[in-house]
Amino acid sequence: MDDLWSKLFEDSYANGEGCVAPTMDPQLVQPVDIEEENIESEEENRTTQGFEDLLYSQDNQHSSQLHDLEVDESSFWNNFMSEVNHCVGNQDVSGTQVPRQSQSNNVKKCAKTQNIGLKPTQMTRKRRQSGGAAQLSSQLNSLISNSNRALDVLIGDSTVNTQSTTTVSLTAAISVINRMVTDGIMEKGGDLWCFSLSFLKDDLNREIFSNIDDDFSRKAWLKYMHDTSKGQEWMREVLNGHPIRCVNTFRMDSALFKQLCEDLYSKYGLRSTRNMSIVEKVGIFIYTLAMGASNRDVGERFQRSGETISRAFHEVLEAISGRSRGYQGLARDIITPNDPTFQAIPSYITNDARYMPYFKDCIGCIDGTHIAACILEADQLRYRGRKGIPTFNVMAVCDFDMCFTFISVGWEGSAHDTRVFVHAISTPSMNFPKPPQGRYYLVDKGYPDKQGYLVPYPRIRYHQSQFEQEPPTNAQEAFNRAHSSLRSCIERSFGVLKKRWKILAKMPQFSVETQIDVIMATFALHNYIRKNSQDDMMFNVLEQHPDYIPPDELQDSSSNTSTNESLSQTSTEMKEIRNNPIFLERVEGIGTIRAEEALNWGLSGPMLRASGIEWDLRKIDQYECYDEFAWEVQWQKEGDSLARYLVRIGEMEESIKMIQQAREGIPGGPYENLEIRRFDRIVYFVAAILNF
Repeated sequence: MDDLWSKLFEDSYANGEGCVAPTMDPQLVQPVDIEEENIESEEENRTTQGFEDLLYSQDNQHSSQLHDLEVDESSFWNNFMSEVNHCVGNQDVSGTQVPRQSQSNNVKKCAKTQNIGLKPTQMTRKRRQSGGAAQLSSQLNSLISNSNRALDVLIGDSTVNTQSTTTVSLTAAISVINRMVTDGIMEKGGDLWCFSLSFLKDDLNREIFSNIDDDFSRKAWLKYMHDTSKGQEWMREVLNGHPIRCVNTFRMDSALFKQLCEDLYSKYGLRSTRNMSIVEKVGIFIYTLAMGASNRDVGERFQRSGETISRAFHEVLEAISGRSRGYQGLARDIITPNDPTFQAIPSYITNDARYMPYFKDCIGCIDGTHIAACILEADQLRYRGRKGIPTFNVMAVCDFDMCFTFISVGWEGSAHDTRVFVHAISTPSMNFPKPPQGRYYLVDKGYPDKQGYLVPYPRIRYHQSQFEQEPPTNAQEAFNRAHSSLRSCIERSFGVLKKRWKILAKMPQFSVETQIDVIMATFALHNYIRKNSQDDMMFNVLEQHPDYIPPDELQDSSSNTSTNESLSQTSTEMKEIRNNPIFLERVEGIGTIRAEEALNWGLSGPMLRASGIEWDLRKIDQYECYDEFAWEVQWQKEGDSLARYLVRIGEMEESIKMIQQAREGIPGGPYENLEIRRFDRIVYFVAAILNF
C-alpha cells in the first residue's frame, strides 16, 4: 500500500520534506544555526520593511499592535470565560478547581438531563518535581524576595559607608549626581534621577559610574541601565502580582512559570547571561507565544533591542525543541505516552458508563489541525489548502487526559490528512506509538479504515450537534454518538492549545524550520501545563464542561465552504425527494430482487449491492488507487427500486468525496493536455493521406 501511495503522490507539490516529530531519531535531524536566523534590531526593521513587503504576501504582514497587546494582557481570561459562558449557556463557569463532591453532583445532574451515563470524574495529577535545581530555586526565591523590599535611598547612611568595599562612597556618587543636576544634564526628581539614587547603592555600580570619563557618558550609561531594568521590573510585577495577571500574560500561574525556568535550567541547558536572567528569557519566549507578538513589540515591552529579544527567544526555543541536539529537549520528554505499553485502561473510560466496556481497548485519538504559516510568496502554493492561507498540516495523537502523545509537524497545508497519517505510521524514524494487538485509536472518517484505527459508521449521524433534537434511533447511531463524544477529546485539546498560544493563528516571519520548532514548543508547553498544574484555570473549565469545544478561529476558505454548503443543500433536496409520499409509493417495494436471485442472475454493481450483497470490486481487488481514498461501499438490504436508488445516490456522494481528495493531491507546476497532442497527430495523418 505504501508503494501505491508513493506512486499516487510522487509528483505532488506537497512533499513533507521538513516534517519532523519530537520522537524521531536524533541522527536524522537537520540542525539550524541560530546565527542564520533573521536577527534584526529595531532600526533595521524600519529600513527593511519595504523589502519584506515584496517577499511576503499581504496577509502575512505582522504589524506592530502595542495597544492590542496591552488589551490582551488584561482581558485574555475574561474573554475566554465570556466565550465559554456564551457556548454552554447560563451555567456557573469559574475556572477554579471544582470540589470532587460538587463536581460529581453536577455530573449526575447533567447525565440525568441528557439521559446518558455518568461523566468521568476529575483525574488527579501530581505536580512533577524538578530535582537537581535547588541552587537555581534558591536564587529565584532570593530574587523574588529582594524585589518585594522597599528601595530606600539611604544617603549618608554610616552603616552603608562602613560596609562598602569600594573606594567610591555613596556620598561621593550622590555629589556627582547633584553636579549633573546643577549643570542641567539631569532633571532633579525625574525618573532617571530617582533610579540613579537607588541604582548607585550597589558598590560595583558606583565603581563603574565613577570611572566613566564625563557626565554625559554617565547619563547615557544610567539611561541604558534604567531602560534595561524596566523589563525585569515588569516581570517581577507580573509574577508577584494578582494571579490573573500572570495567567493573562504568560498563560500559566506564577509557581508553574518558575518551575518551568528551573527545569529548563537543570535539565535542558538554558543559562542566564550577565545582563539577562533565565526568568526574563523564558518570559520573552512565553510572551511571544502567548500574544503572537512581533520582535519589535516584544522588544518594546521588555525594553530590549531586537537582536537581544531574538537571541533570548531562540535560546529558550532550543532548550524546548532541542533541534541542534537531535530534538532531545523538553518536547521529547513531555510529548510521549504515559504508558508506552498501553496495558492499562484509561480512567476516563472506566469511570464513564457511556464508554465502558465498549471502548475499553481504546488508547487515544488521532486528528489533524491546520496552523498558520508565514511563507515566502514564491513558495506559498504548496502551503495553501482548504484554509485558503498558507498553513502547516499537523497530525497529533492525544490521550484522554488532553495530553498529546505524538505530533508530526512540517507537512504543507495542501497535503491530505491521510497522506500525513500514512507517512507517520509507515516511517520507522518517526517512532510513532503504534497500538499493540487488540488496541486501537479513534479516528474520523477522513482516515483509512484499518486494523488499530477505528472509524465511525459511514453515512450515519455522527457529530454531537446532530443528536440535540433527536436521540439515536439504532445501534449504529448510538455507536457513532459515543465515538464522536469520546473522540472530541482531541478537538478540545486543539481548541485550548490555539486559545492559549496566539502565535499559532499568525506566525511571525521566522524561517520554516523555526516555525516548525515553535509549533512543537507550543504542544510541549501544553503538555507541561497539563501534567504539572492541577490548578490550571483553562483545563479546569474544560473539566467542568466536558461537552465544550473551543472553536477554531482558522476557518475553511469561502470557496470550500460554499462547496460544502452546496453539497449539503443537494443532500437536503435528495432527502426531500426520498421522503415524498408520491415518490415512495412508486419505488418502495417495487421490483424486489432477493440476494439469492441477484447472485443466480449474475447481477453486479448497484443492482447487486441493493440486494444486500456488500461487494465492490474496488474494495475487494483494491485496483488503481481506490484503497488510498476514504470512501465506503454503498449497499442496501431491501432489494427494491428504492434501495437501488439509494445505492446510486450514495455512490454519487462517495464519488464526490474521492474527487475532492484527489483534487488536493494534484501536483502543481505546468501541465499538458495529451488529448490535444493526440488530435494534432490525427490531423497530421489525415492531411498526409489527402496529399498522397
